[in-house]
Amino acid sequence: MGEVSVLSFLALFAAVTVLVVVLIRALHSAKLVAAMFDAAMIIGVANLLWIFFGPSAAVLGAAGAAVIRYAVPRIVLLDAVLLLGLAGVTAELSTSLRPTGIAVILAVLAVYDIIAVYGTRHMVEMAGALLRQRAVFAIIVPSTAKGWLAPFPEARPGGGFTFLGTGDAVLPALLVAAVAREQSVAAATVVGLGAALGLACTHFLFASARHVARERRDPMPALPPIATGALLGYLFTFLT
Repeated sequence: MGEVSVLSFLALFAAVTVLVVVLIRALHSAKLVAAMFDAAMIIGVANLLWIFFGPSAAVLGAAGAAVIRYAVPRIVLLDAVLLLGLAGVTAELSTSLRPTGIAVILAVLAVYDIIAVYGTRHMVEMAGALLRQRAVFAIIVPSTAKGWLAPFPEARPGGGFTFLGTGDAVLPALLVAAVAREQSVAAATVVGLGAALGLACTHFLFASARHVARERRDPMPALPPIATGALLGYLFTFLT
């Protein structure tokens, strides 16, 4: 894949978002959106295995991911497949974007995340519609060890499970991978640590909200704190 400009990436992101919103709101086709997301996840798994083990492993891995997705929907397995798929997507995209461009994208989409959750709320609507179709395009973190083995249909936001959107994981990972490629592994580690601190901050804020409203926790945008930590880490790499 050739180099992708920031504007091209954001334009594609906007187009996909509009398509998803139209399918869910106007056409009530959440199942189609779920199928699109499942396909992206499976392709990501295939891409990752192709890079490290070749085409045969890619085909077998994609088939295995599909079986797990539809036949063995246990949270721990679905999370594992999703993480592998995200790693495959990150590996592909990180070669097409420069670190500075990814930093700009992170900043723009962090602002968008706030608007989409608290303003238009279309992100909340999309997540709810996909969840009802058993679409697994979020990393699910149970609050108990037993929860990892629970069937996916039992996972509900606020019901002992925390959902982390895939974009909240992919975008910082893109910056880490790009920095590792163009600067150094040490610099990438700093960016990764910044993102991890941002994620910890997100968890703290979300957990604090639980004490304010014990019966219900409204969704909150996770990307802004994570992006802030990653961007601060990226800026720090130029000071050392």
